[in-house]
Amino acid sequence: MARRGLVYICNPNNPTGTIVSLDEFEKFMSHIPLTATVLIDEAYFHFVEDSSYGTVIPWIGRFPNLIVARTFSKVYGMAGMRLGYAISSEQNIRTMRSCKLWSSTNVAVLDAAIASLGDQAHVLDQRNKNIQTRRWLYSELDRDHRQYIPSHANS
Repeated sequence: MARRGLVYICNPNNPTGTIVSLDEFEKFMSHIPLTATVLIDEAYFHFVEDSSYGTVIPWIGRFPNLIVARTFSKVYGMAGMRLGYAISSEQNIRTMRSCKLWSSTNVAVLDAAIASLGDQAHVLDQRNKNIQTRRWLYSELDRDHRQYIPSHANS
């Protein structure tokens, strides 16, 4: 009997901002049966500076059970508009399409997404502002001898 299931990993995690490195993720995937779907939420991937981290999108061909979800909510500044997308194998996308809500967005949201994709300078600026603010916060926490978990997300 085939083992089935769904594994959800938010990487970077929300709300902790912790990450799973590519090496850790590869070890994990080597133990997951192909009958189990692995959904990786990369909503905060723009904000990671750690060199051990990386997107797993290039691994989709290697792991046909892998789905990567992203959103325009974070670095693109469209939090209230709730627009995201998934990247996976053709078979997974075809299966997911049967569950799609066709009335889940509107033309204003789609126009905003297209505009944000055309303004990569803004995306880079938002990323840099977030990273600078995070570094400032850590320096203030260090100065006050406060303990904290370093975040790789937008907080």
